[in-house]
Amino acid sequence: MTVLTLLKRLGCLPEGNSHVVAGITNRWQRSLQPGEGPRAELALLSAMDDDTTALWRHAEAARTPDGRATALYAAAAYLASAPVTLTTASRAGDRVVRTCLALARASGDGSPPAKATAWRIVRSLLRTDAWTHTIPLLPQLAPGALRHLSLIARDPDRSTDGPQAGGNPSQP
Repeated sequence: MTVLTLLKRLGCLPEGNSHVVAGITNRWQRSLQPGEGPRAELALLSAMDDDTTALWRHAEAARTPDGRATALYAAAAYLASAPVTLTTASRAGDRVVRTCLALARASGDGSPPAKATAWRIVRSLLRTDAWTHTIPLLPQLAPGALRHLSLIARDPDRSTDGPQAGGNPSQP
C-alpha cells in the first residue's frame, strides 16, 4: 500500500486509477490500529507529509528496537535526501523500505526537505545501540564524521580488549 501511495504521488498511475488508489490507501491508513502496519514505511510517509508527530509515533510503535531504528532511519534518510541503494536480495528485510525511499526521493527535487529534522533523528539514534543506522546518512549530514570513523577503524592500537581483539601485540 505504501508503494501504491508513493506511485500515486509521483504521478505514475493512470489518471483513471489515481482516485481509486487514493481512496484505497487512505482507507488502509485510517484502518491501522496503533502498533499495526509497516512502521518504517508509515514513518517515511509521515516525513513526506512533514508530520513529525506522526513520524515519531510510528517509530515508537515499532515492536522491536531495530524496527524503531529502521523507521527513524527511513524518515531521516528522506529528510536528508540521502541516496539509497536498492537491493535485489529477496530475503533482505529492508527491501521494501529501500524501494519506498527510492520512490520518495524521486518525488522531490533533490534538495533535503528538512535537514534539521533529520539531524534531530540522527542524534536520537546516536544515543542508542542502533547508531549504525546513521552511517549511510553521514555523507549528507556530517561528511567530516566519516574521516573520524575510518581513523578509528584503522587504528590497530584502539582496542578495548587488548591484543586478542585486534590491537598491536607488540604494545603492552
